[in-house]
Amino acid sequence: MRVSSYRKIAVLMIFFGLLINFVPVTSYYLGSYVHITYKGPIRNGSTLEYLFFMGSFHDNTTNRTFNIGVIANITYLGENKYRLDYEGYKLTGQKGGAYPKLLPKFPFRASGKITKVYEGHKVVNASSKLIRFLMPQKPLPGCLANTTFHTFPNKFYGYPKVFGCPAPSIQGMYTFYKNRPVAINLDPLNASSVIKPIVPGSYTGPVSVVSVFLGWGNTVPPQDWRGWVRYGLGLYFPLNVGFVIIGILMLIVASRRA
Repeated sequence: MRVSSYRKIAVLMIFFGLLINFVPVTSYYLGSYVHITYKGPIRNGSTLEYLFFMGSFHDNTTNRTFNIGVIANITYLGENKYRLDYEGYKLTGQKGGAYPKLLPKFPFRASGKITKVYEGHKVVNASSKLIRFLMPQKPLPGCLANTTFHTFPNKFYGYPKVFGCPAPSIQGMYTFYKNRPVAINLDPLNASSVIKPIVPGSYTGPVSVVSVFLGWGNTVPPQDWRGWVRYGLGLYFPLNVGFVIIGILMLIVASRRA
């Protein structure tokens, strides 16, 4: 093999070893980020879609238990007003749950039957417990806002810095938008009063499980772009490093043959 060809292959291997680290961030940027309407703060017209999975409930007619899944779109209307558009589904069977990664397809699964049982539309203000819970003006008590970390990349909200809430009454994570924290994954206890705006009274009794997921929307939080690159480095290690090292060694060999 000619020295020039040897060098070209070496350069290509180094280039590939470096380029592969940017695949995750490029995929998210071109696939989702550039197409999302708002970026950074929650503003007039911002909509976030949440999934709620709650259970278990008892059906006295059939003497069986079931869960409730809710899809709730929350739109900021300005002047501390929010529009809630929501649908509730009855999920029967022993197995089931909410799967945000399925969006925009239907995000609930159940081993039994799935039945739409209600829907609603209303406007609430910022004092609503649901809004104060999902989009508080400042971190809630029991949340460690000064300690940030990353969760796995999400095809909607990407790879922002997040902070955890380890308090017994609220466990999960929030991320920072420019003007407020926003919940991305929560498992609150004693949430009956919180979910009341999107759940009929017949389903707001004591529940053993409440899980909340940010699924979709038109407004994404600020991205940790450096974190994206570090994620790519870790995701493709040691393949990326291997290609770079092999390319460098090939260049050294080629220089000695010249």
